[in-house]
Amino acid sequence: MTAPSLPATQMPSVVPRPRLELHNLQIDQTVAANHRCGVTHLPTGRVCLLPERHQGGCQFTERPLTD
Repeated sequence: MTAPSLPATQMPSVVPRPRLELHNLQIDQTVAANHRCGVTHLPTGRVCLLPERHQGGCQFTERPLTD
């Protein structure tokens, strides 16, 4: 048995929420582009590599090497 199809006007749409924090200087753009948090601890330069929009506080680690 197949699910009934909905008309295009009734189809639920999934719109990803924009990441407004990407305009913050504290966000590492390279890390954030890979769907990671990217928040940078400014005094140490460490960056959070947890998934974007993670629960709880950031876990800062050394900045990943880039080519």
